[in-house]
Amino acid sequence: MMKVIALVQARQAISGTSIFSASWLLFYIWLILYWVYAITVIYWAYRRLNSGLSETLRMRLRVLHSVTIYVIAIIIYWGISFCIYVPFLVQGSDRSSWVEQMMNFMITCKGYFDFVVWFQMNDFHDASKKEKGGKKDVDVDVDLSPQVNLALRCEVLYYTTTGIIQAVRDTQHLPPGANQQELYLQPQGTEDNRGSLGVDEYMIRTRPKAALGKGTLFIDYCPHTFQTIREHFGIDTNQYIESLSRTTKERLSEGASGAFMFFSHDQQLIVKSMSDEESVFLRSIAAEYASFLLTNPDSLLTRFYGCHAIRLYGNTFNFVAAVAEISMET
Repeated sequence: MMKVIALVQARQAISGTSIFSASWLLFYIWLILYWVYAITVIYWAYRRLNSGLSETLRMRLRVLHSVTIYVIAIIIYWGISFCIYVPFLVQGSDRSSWVEQMMNFMITCKGYFDFVVWFQMNDFHDASKKEKGGKKDVDVDVDLSPQVNLALRCEVLYYTTTGIIQAVRDTQHLPPGANQQELYLQPQGTEDNRGSLGVDEYMIRTRPKAALGKGTLFIDYCPHTFQTIREHFGIDTNQYIESLSRTTKERLSEGASGAFMFFSHDQQLIVKSMSDEESVFLRSIAAEYASFLLTNPDSLLTRFYGCHAIRLYGNTFNFVAAVAEISMET
């Protein structure tokens, strides 16, 4: 008889262990991973707010605020569900009816949290007030329209012109065989900046590759090759810097190919975005291209004065600086 009792108890223990293991596998582990992931994303997003220009800061704050509300609501929901699920699991078949009803309610009411969060992020009371007063409000949907893309392009413009200016200044200090140079640009508004809004007043530091992620990476490709082209056509370093240092964001425009471009203030230079394939191809023929232009200065080929790239928000933007054959006012 004792052996039978011991055998039953052993089977119950094995069964309980199996249920416990299944609960960890199907519920607890995923819940903990979700919490850790959510908190990590919020922390990472707050750190990303330390970089970027003021034009995009307001939009990023709104997006972060909305995401934070949603994540906190989900964490609260799963926390309550966890507190109910523990007695639901421990009590087994002898669980009370209210525990079972609460567990059923938490499973079926998950959609209500999305409903509450949606109303929390959209203030209809203020919107109706402003509509009655005849004033237009810029809500979340409007912020996702093209002016946000314009702000991002302005940010790209700042980093591009700043990187070109510093790269041109540093080219003379590079060894003769250097194929590229890397610069790390500090964002506007940090304590490392020399000035306020001037493009040529950014504080730029050259850092080792281990510092990647502490600034916006700017890459200058084939610096000596394009410097030779510039010098051959009478464009010295100071003139080139002066032409780009007063570039304004109002001169940013869309290209027919879907790329975008901007002109220098004297309309002598144009900086245009290009694809990765175009960048790779231009760099592969840079030496032959320069040799041909030096030999045939009257050629109708477009004169490229620089090939660059920046890495911003995990994306790589490639640019080419060239002579503006047509004035932007024509």
